[in-house]
Amino acid sequence: MQPSMWLTNASFVLCKTPARVTPWLRRRHLHSAPYFTFAGLTKYQPWKMAPCAQPLRLFSSTPASAVEQEAITRAQSKYGDTLFKLAAASKVESIVHNLREVSTMSFTRKVKFQSSPEYATTLSALPSVLPQATARQFAFLVSVLGSIGLPSGEASDELLHRLYSDAFKHLPKMAIPELRGFMQGAAWLKLLRNSNELSEKTIDIVNTHINSLSVSAVCDIILSFAQAGVTSARAYDLYRTAFRQIIGLQHLLYPEDIQKAVGAFVKVDLVPETLPFFIQLIQQNLAKAKLTTIVNWTCSLSKATYYVPSLYSDLCFFIEHRMEPLNSRDYSMFLWAITHIGHGHEVPQFIEKYLTSLLEMRYTIDPQHLCLIAWCCAILRVKDPAIWTFLKSRVELSPESKRTNASQIQLLQADLYLRLFLDSSLLFPEVRERHLRAVKPVDSSEDHRDVSRTITALGVRHVNEYIIEDLFIVDIAIPEKKIAIEVAGPQHYRMNSETLLAPSMFKIMMLNRLGWKIVYLPVRDPAAVDKEGIKKELMQLGLLAA
Repeated sequence: MQPSMWLTNASFVLCKTPARVTPWLRRRHLHSAPYFTFAGLTKYQPWKMAPCAQPLRLFSSTPASAVEQEAITRAQSKYGDTLFKLAAASKVESIVHNLREVSTMSFTRKVKFQSSPEYATTLSALPSVLPQATARQFAFLVSVLGSIGLPSGEASDELLHRLYSDAFKHLPKMAIPELRGFMQGAAWLKLLRNSNELSEKTIDIVNTHINSLSVSAVCDIILSFAQAGVTSARAYDLYRTAFRQIIGLQHLLYPEDIQKAVGAFVKVDLVPETLPFFIQLIQQNLAKAKLTTIVNWTCSLSKATYYVPSLYSDLCFFIEHRMEPLNSRDYSMFLWAITHIGHGHEVPQFIEKYLTSLLEMRYTIDPQHLCLIAWCCAILRVKDPAIWTFLKSRVELSPESKRTNASQIQLLQADLYLRLFLDSSLLFPEVRERHLRAVKPVDSSEDHRDVSRTITALGVRHVNEYIIEDLFIVDIAIPEKKIAIEVAGPQHYRMNSETLLAPSMFKIMMLNRLGWKIVYLPVRDPAAVDKEGIKKELMQLGLLAA
């Protein structure tokens, strides 16, 4: 006979039962609790329990009888180390089981759970039981912690340090499904970083198994590396190897896999060599993709500034003719994507219908999504009072504490658009006053510094990173003449085009309305700033004599 064991949240239980009784015990006692057989813990088999007819309860939360206590004491004196190792292993499994349920919650509930006493207690218990965790348990633990997130503080920093050091021990023992989960969690927890030892170790392991991985696993793994910002030379070799494997197994790709691969290659700036292939796959899979997948495709293409009018029109068509309603996240992100790339002005009828559907939303809109929708409406120059009345009513009800600095800036810019062009407002004056000065000066890019040095050498006095109306940062300004100069790298334009993206066009429109003249100096080659072009532009602005 072999002992079987089961565990609950309250206790760790060991029982001596015949194999034929084990299935009955599972049905009778376990329900959804984690379950193991002793055969899975072969290194503990030398230990034999003292014979007893009833289960032996160890570390239970309920008082034991005198007979049970005597049996526990006798067993602990003879087999104490093994019992404690088994108890620690079961506690890790119990923690993973409970946290996995939390990881499936909505983002808002996860944020709330991060500050709960239960989570703090769970995190404080982890360091003592981690040494007994198996590779599988460790992988799942990192995965669920990454999904939930860790609160800031010294305890979390110490736990992250412990997870990082233990990862080297467990990585070689992980099966592929466990490795996928570990990498996702490690990317979210920032255990994987560019060129750190853990990233290089993980690359070695992935390279060993790359030819035997499913195409879905390949997409998951490269997305985790991309989200972690791993851009070393070896990582780029891995990305290109993965792309070749995806091409060979494209018939096995699901729409969600395409979404992950596109997101990864956009993040690591491998767009020119990979995106044409994925565009074809997206067009082939549009009809069977979920709405969320279509939204994510559109966002990735827009971030890459990749513009094919017919493709964006197809994406809009499928969003419009699907019956399922969009949640606030998908609604706001799709609106941002087609607005950012400048396609919104090409499909006015779709935009009108899409924004009208906003009025039918009965559920709560996340404050950050609400600010993004208002900002997009301003960029699209929406004038419908019903839309703005709806947005204003929702803004008044949304808590200010849930808005990030970026959201506040978007909201203030939308409010300024209303005040300048429609003689209206989104915000009460006191709310606007509280939000002002959300814009913080940023570090200048190398291109900006080169242009600034050229302008200084030409004898033109100017201010770098100048803030206008507490809302708009311009790279270079001559405030007394109300002239602003933007150093426009490739990120300001559609790919392979001279067309500015919609946010830059919106900035020009708003600053012109405020009485400023704004000029964009294109810098296509960072290694060679066009000094003669800058001189010519300054002469046209009247800042230099001919």
